[in-house]
Amino acid sequence: MKLKKIAMMCIILVVTMFFSGCSVVGVDPQTLMSPPRPTGEKEKIHEVLDEEAGGDYTLKYPRRGQYRSAIIIDESNRSSLLEAVVLYQSNSTENAGITIMFVGREGAEWKNIGSFTNPATQVDQVQFGDVDKDGSLDVIVGWGGSTNTSNEICVYSLRGNVVEELRTERSYSEMIVTDLDADGYEEIFTASVTTPDQPASANLYRVRGSAIETVGVADLDVEVTSYLSVSAGMINEDQYGIFLDGVKSAGTISAYVTELVYWDSAQQRLAVPFYDPGTGTANYMRRYISVTSQDINGDKVIEIPVLTLLPGNTNPTSEETCYLTNWYRYLNQDDTLERVMGVVTNSREGYWFMVPDMWRDQVTVRVDYPSRTMAFYEWLPSGDGTQNGAIGAALLRIQVFTEEEWKNRSATGTEGFTELARNDNSIYAASLPQPDHALSLRMEDVIESFELTGR
Repeated sequence: MKLKKIAMMCIILVVTMFFSGCSVVGVDPQTLMSPPRPTGEKEKIHEVLDEEAGGDYTLKYPRRGQYRSAIIIDESNRSSLLEAVVLYQSNSTENAGITIMFVGREGAEWKNIGSFTNPATQVDQVQFGDVDKDGSLDVIVGWGGSTNTSNEICVYSLRGNVVEELRTERSYSEMIVTDLDADGYEEIFTASVTTPDQPASANLYRVRGSAIETVGVADLDVEVTSYLSVSAGMINEDQYGIFLDGVKSAGTISAYVTELVYWDSAQQRLAVPFYDPGTGTANYMRRYISVTSQDINGDKVIEIPVLTLLPGNTNPTSEETCYLTNWYRYLNQDDTLERVMGVVTNSREGYWFMVPDMWRDQVTVRVDYPSRTMAFYEWLPSGDGTQNGAIGAALLRIQVFTEEEWKNRSATGTEGFTELARNDNSIYAASLPQPDHALSLRMEDVIESFELTGR
């Protein structure tokens, strides 16, 4: 009776205006009470909903996560009792909270097989996984308030012909339901930032009977105030893990760190290799650019960004400061980082350029935002053992043109550029000012090293 797939059904809400000159501004879909009526099996779900809610209700939508619909339907296993998960709020009772209802079917009969009301003001997210190892998927709901720092977890499990609720009394900032310890069943992973009641921590839970069981706990960076990105995936060819890209705010300056959490099967514990217990931080990964962990090269392994100032750049928080972003994969077998590639990113224009190995420590970059140009120069060190030096020969210019500018580039003296890519009204192009220089590249190598970021 395992649910193999939970697919989201989108409820399409259409508002049509018949009067010329009229418009609707800021319409909240949760206030639109009468979506178009579905037919067939989906109509049966609405009939159960109307009977349960009395016809006067507001559908409630998870604010984040994979499932964003107020009605989530199992469309894969028609022999299963559970057919749909419905989220709504009754309009007939003041401060009624949000109700989650489970609609099941036995033969031709459609009915409510479990209904629970939570005092939360919103649904943070809905996830699925077999967290109690009984062979059936459980529904894990994060009930939230106005922020994502104290969301509470409830687990809903099918027991016979009814759904039962387990209120775990566990809160989180971020939650992922995944098989972190590779035992064939999912666990509930949470990450929580520091609060007045407790320091930041990572937790791994599973359900045993009618109780929540803690599988593992680990400390996280106490200075992180929120998470910019959370992703689960392979950290190398053999190890699965979770990447937390955290934000540290200090006045008007924000810094970012990456924390990695994985299950150490030998030690049977959560491992956090970048965490320094002496300082309570992961400052080794500290940076001032909001670049996040990702599969940068398409090898199905998530890489981690480590930023270093390029020669001649001294102010780490200035927008004009240029960094070399070295992307690493973590090798947990020997606790080392393996460099995959290094790039210079122009986040404002939405591209990065892979720096060849022969340029490392020998080239620097300057960005001119008004002209939409990034230029690479030879770096001439002072030779006195310091970081001082001077800019030498120009080796590469990357410039962004509008279509009109590109058509008229002969009139502006920019006809020496070669097109690299197009995106909307922008043409990305490059020129080689001194192609005979020892550090100069071939244009085909420039084209191969250029990539749009999909901003």
